[in-house]
Amino acid sequence: ERLRLVHIAGTKGKGSTAAMIAAMAMKGDFRVGLFTSPHLVEVEERIQIDSRPISPHELAKLMTILKPAIDVFYPIVPDFAWMQRIVPLGIRTVQLRLKDASPPEVALQIDESLAICARHQCQLIVNDHWQEAMTAGADYVHLGQEDLATADISKLKSLGIRIGLSSHSREELATALAVNPDYIALGPIWETKLKAMKWAPQGLGRLGEWKRRMGAIPLVAIAGITVERAPSVLDAGADSAAVITDFMTHADPVARLKEWLAWADKARSSLN
Repeated sequence: ERLRLVHIAGTKGKGSTAAMIAAMAMKGDFRVGLFTSPHLVEVEERIQIDSRPISPHELAKLMTILKPAIDVFYPIVPDFAWMQRIVPLGIRTVQLRLKDASPPEVALQIDESLAICARHQCQLIVNDHWQEAMTAGADYVHLGQEDLATADISKLKSLGIRIGLSSHSREELATALAVNPDYIALGPIWETKLKAMKWAPQGLGRLGEWKRRMGAIPLVAIAGITVERAPSVLDAGADSAAVITDFMTHADPVARLKEWLAWADKARSSLN
């Protein structure tokens, strides 16, 4: 028997695909039909959804299927104003790193970022603010090692929200692997001007070591990465490059991001 599809045509409001489906799941508002979003593919032969409300386990499985893997390049921005500037350029994955914002402002900026990401088929990673990200239905949450003591990892996973973790040492890598996250970031690869780091630059060699230990879990390289250095990062074992300073401090950030996007297109082609 062929497996069925979930119909989400006509869904209104802002938010990611994950948020829309989660809201519909709570209402039991599913019916047989076809997906309308262009990136929702290959679900027909992987999961069965009928007219009843889906269970949390089914929702988590569905979210895993719907979300594409983290892109080979993703920029990190400090607020929604930057989201508006860069997401329409064709960014596929972006991280929102809010600092010193009040809880209402955090919630508002996540909602606004999800809305623009949904319009442009871009995945949103929310840094640190896991509770607000969970409420809004973000695609990913990025957590530091110190956040693991308080974040509800089981709840995030049950809602289909993917988890990325930072690592800076072998001990932190072991801690991250125990969580079975959706990606692990290693940094700083090179010295960064963005903020003072207590960790020395890791270097390209450490990327290879991390990837050997991580297996199929995507590895994200961060800090000091430029378009010119990006090929060596992938060659060393990384699956993705997270970038901040290289475009934010550039005289023309949009032009620099277009260089990044051109590189990403070539990188994806070579990976395929």
